[in-house]
Amino acid sequence: MNRTIGNLIPALVGAVLFGAGCSTTYHKEKADEENYEIIRQIEAQVFGRTNDFTIDTKYSGRDPQEIPASELIEDRRRTNQVRLNLESALELAYGNSRPYQREKENLYLSAVSLSNQRNAFSSIWSGRINPGIEREADGDVKVDGATSLGISKRLYRTGGTITANFANDLLRFITGNPRRSLANALTISFTQPLLRGRGKYNTTADRLTQAERDVIYAMRDYTQYQKTFSVDVVNDYYTLLGQKNTIRNNYANYLARKEATIRARARQGVDSKRNYDLALQSELRQKNTYINVIVNYQRTLDRFKDRLGIPISSTVLLDDQPFADLVEAGLMPLEFTADAAYMVAVTNHLPTLNEIDRYQDSKRRILVQANALQAGLDLTTSSSLNWDKEEDYQSFDVDEVRANMGLILDLPLNRVNERNSYRTALINFERQLRSLQQTLDTRRDVIRQALRTLEQRRKNYVNNTLGVTIAERRVSELKLRVAAGTVDQQSFIDAQNSLIQEQNGLVDAIVEYQKSRLQLLLDIGNLESEQDRFWLVSEETNAREAAATLDPEQVATIPVVTPDQLFQEQSETPPTSTQEQQ
Repeated sequence: MNRTIGNLIPALVGAVLFGAGCSTTYHKEKADEENYEIIRQIEAQVFGRTNDFTIDTKYSGRDPQEIPASELIEDRRRTNQVRLNLESALELAYGNSRPYQREKENLYLSAVSLSNQRNAFSSIWSGRINPGIEREADGDVKVDGATSLGISKRLYRTGGTITANFANDLLRFITGNPRRSLANALTISFTQPLLRGRGKYNTTADRLTQAERDVIYAMRDYTQYQKTFSVDVVNDYYTLLGQKNTIRNNYANYLARKEATIRARARQGVDSKRNYDLALQSELRQKNTYINVIVNYQRTLDRFKDRLGIPISSTVLLDDQPFADLVEAGLMPLEFTADAAYMVAVTNHLPTLNEIDRYQDSKRRILVQANALQAGLDLTTSSSLNWDKEEDYQSFDVDEVRANMGLILDLPLNRVNERNSYRTALINFERQLRSLQQTLDTRRDVIRQALRTLEQRRKNYVNNTLGVTIAERRVSELKLRVAAGTVDQQSFIDAQNSLIQEQNGLVDAIVEYQKSRLQLLLDIGNLESEQDRFWLVSEETNAREAAATLDPEQVATIPVVTPDQLFQEQSETPPTSTQEQQ
């Protein structure tokens, strides 16, 4: 009894201790080790470089059971004051944005799927211990146990499978006259498909291939999301700075209207009461406008906090310097024709590259389904040794090894499911072909629209710049004439309205041009959000200085495209202002 139980108990205890020793933390760390390595490998393969990547958050190192909902409720009530410039806003967004974190997790989960598929082609070990104690009717106690240890390996390139298994059965009756019965068996087998299932186009191997490609797609999707997210944060920041300037413009205009009201009141004895009423009415309207733009700014700021992932209750103070930098940089042009931009997109735009590769996937699946139509012809070999001698069960006699080899033929007598799968693969290929065509056409259309919008924003900026100059000059002139009583109050109010419209229009033109420029770079896949201050990176000449040198008369004489020219236009975009002057 002691010898048999002595063989079983250490093995059983060792297995239990090993399982207990592998804590959940250990398994989490091993998963991270493998999946982060997969991500690094794919990133190096796709982009030729690697970056630090982690999905850990401030909660990841804590026990989920110890994070109460009350803590989250209190966290979102924080009223911290945060001072931000553009760089710190981006850094804060990368670390706190909930949608951004979800995209990182999506990339990680794609690596998990690949890890699962790779496991099908790794050396898979299995082991089992099954001890038991049974008391029989005559009082005898029977202790028995069975142990087995196996390993299986699937070959990716050939589709074959190698399996080895060692089994040990023990039986001992605990009586006054012990008896022992035991048996051991070692089996090694190999199966190699010769037709269906052979090579890399078998279904199991294709699942691994697809999982690897899915990680590539997820890497591109995540990188594209990074770029888009960065541009969205920059655009939101500039929008807020633009609104701050609009608030200042409207406040200055409100003060000017108050001043005009004071002057009109002082002249009531000279002018009619109508001029005073017009001035007061204009003041009140501008006051309402000022109140409304403040509310609009606060609403936009709350949305910005949500994008950054910080509590809505936080107070956020934005640095104005990025807007001054943008004004100084001027309109940074992008010298692309629609066709040139399109050709850049089909080689750089990551979602387009994914669609091209999915088209290739659909072609590969046709080969996989064609493979499944073939007859099944498998070569099988096995060797086994069964040994049950009592005197020395730890050694084997090679003369007792049994070996066999054979062929298993599965005739393709019923291939309804397989033929339907093959026909479905052909249909899916043509669908994917059309989807790729649609993607390419959509990309070309998006680029054409983006180029037109960019040119539109540039022209708006030139016109608004000169419009402000003219409006300021007119207000200054009419202000003196109103004071002298040579012009009525309504003319001065109209001039003030024109000035505030041109001032706010100029702010919008600067911000909207920048948004359009960054969007075009995104659309063609030519934006590098990893660069410092990527939103101001340009090697082009400063168009703002050139626009500022134009006088109003010169701008007014620049012709627009006539309807006849527009409808006969053969080029990708309407002519630019420079072309018009020529």
